[in-house]
Amino acid sequence: GEAQGLMAELQQRGIDSFVVGTGEYRNAVSLGFFHGRRAAENLEARIRGQGYDPRMVLRYRQETQFWLDLDEAASERFSDVQWDGLAEAYPMLGRYVRDCG
Repeated sequence: GEAQGLMAELQQRGIDSFVVGTGEYRNAVSLGFFHGRRAAENLEARIRGQGYDPRMVLRYRQETQFWLDLDEAASERFSDVQWDGLAEAYPMLGRYVRDCG
């Protein structure tokens, strides 16, 4: 189809892309997801400079998070050094104090 042809053309130019398979943007050619707006704008300008007319769409991804709750007594068994070691080993780990009352 048309989307497949455009994707192949972009990839020949060294531009990563894929065809969206489902949802509202089905058969659109996506140039990726970006954590920051500036990175998306930089690629948009590069693509526009090559004669294409890209459109930026704000999208969000859902992610699953897991929580491990410790009561205060259990939490106090870990020293700050131990918590720091865990945080270094698991960068996505967060330590939050909250009122369970």
